Formats: sequence, structure tokens, C-alpha cells
Amino acid sequence: MILWAVDRGCDVIALDLAEERLERARALGAQTINPAREDAIARIKAIHGTVMVFGRKKALTDAYIDAAGAPSILRDVVTLAKTHARHVITAAYLKPIELPAGPMLTTEMTITTAVGYPTEMPDVIAAMPRLQDKIAALISHRLPFDRVIEGLDIAAQPQSAKVMIEFADSAA
Repeated sequence: MILWAVDRGCDVIALDLAEERLERARALGAQTINPAREDAIARIKAIHGTVMVFGRKKALTDAYIDAAGAPSILRDVVTLAKTHARHVITAAYLKPIELPAGPMLTTEMTITTAVGYPTEMPDVIAAMPRLQDKIAALISHRLPFDRVIEGLDIAAQPQSAKVMIEFADSAA
């Protein structure tokens, strides 16, 4: 998502607790914040600037993408969101989360979800030749198919990026 947004000229701020993932985000052109080490709300406001909305300082951020699924993200985004900001949830929440609807009334923000694969895959595939070097840099491990279970374990670690499972050449 970071690669795609940066490629389209967006000013991206990536938040993560793992330094390895933050390093990859910086390499793709994003500014980064580790919420365990600094006040993420204050940093986002400092980076994007602020605007007053009904007496509250809101970040001038247009869109937020939740790919993590942490329970506090929705509350934090509502706290930050300016008028007509958009919050897109791509994370798989396994438990219900609270929707702070009251504070949303003053900003008329939009919350939506996205998977995107069926309709956006042709655009992604068309962009791959142009972005191939950046895409290749995201691959941290390559394993043969007979090690797919090990690949899943590796993918769960913050040190990994994209773990590729390769199939033997069918011509051999």
C-alpha cells in the first residue's frame, strides 16, 4: 500500500512498532512513526499540519489506511480526522471494535473498507514493469514450495517483508 500511494504522489506517513518494517517504509519514500517511541498524533499533526474544526485541532491528513487492525486505531483516526477525511480499513479485525460516532459528527468523515483485488489487480499488474526494482526490494525470502510451512513462520516475523514461495520449473 505504501509503494502504491507513494507512486501516486501521496505524502505517506507509515506507523509501525517494528523498526524493520519502518526501514522498508522509509526506503519506499514514506515518513515513519513508531507509536511506542513517540506521540503519533502529535507527529502526524506536525508533519501534515493542522486545522481547527469546532474548536479542536485536527490533522490536515486526507486519508488514513488501517492495515494493522489494532483496537485503538479507529479512535485515534477519529481524533485526528479533519472535515471529510477518509478512513479505509484493510485489516482483518477478529474482534468487534468501538465506533466513536459522536466525535465523527463534527467532521463528517467517511469510514470504509477495501480489499481491492478483483477490480484493482489489472492496474497493479500494468504498473509492475515500471516498479519492478522497488517490488523486488520488498522480497526478503525465497523458498521452494516444499518449505511453504517454514515460509509462513518467516512471514510472521517483523524481519521479513514479502516471502516468495517458488515452484520448480515445470519444463525440467
